[in-house]
Amino acid sequence: MAVGRSVPWLCALLLLLAAWVDVALGVAPCDVTEYQPEDSNLCCRFCPAGQYVFKPCRVNHTAGECRVCESGTFLAFPNGEPTCQRCIQCRKGDQEVVAKCSPTSDRQCQCKKGSFYCNSVDCVENCLRCKRCPGVVLSPCNATSDTVCATETDRGRPGKD
Repeated sequence: MAVGRSVPWLCALLLLLAAWVDVALGVAPCDVTEYQPEDSNLCCRFCPAGQYVFKPCRVNHTAGECRVCESGTFLAFPNGEPTCQRCIQCRKGDQEVVAKCSPTSDRQCQCKKGSFYCNSVDCVENCLRCKRCPGVVLSPCNATSDTVCATETDRGRPGKD
């Protein structure tokens, strides 16, 4: 009878001991706001967006040394990265900058207004030259759609000229 009562206590004690060993050895998983540096059992707090890990923490669950991303680089989210990402470059011939590169965001590009357009997301391939109308322009070319020209039938309708 005494053995039957001690089994639950023994199981609880073993679970508690296993959890203590995991924490003591640094095997416990890191929190969602932390990362585990290479060759380390520590959990370090993320650096904020716009900064990278210069030196990881030396004490578990603390922040290491973070540094601001240099000009031309960024990190958009809290992270445990050792370097920042390079900002994209807009193509000189057919794109223009619509949002500058900053430590927390990448540069944003679009096709040059009035000369080029793109009908795909992010225009990674290339921008297309805008169509020129021989007559009436119904809708001018913009960064995301080509020029819409009036047709012969459009010109003959009332209210189209």
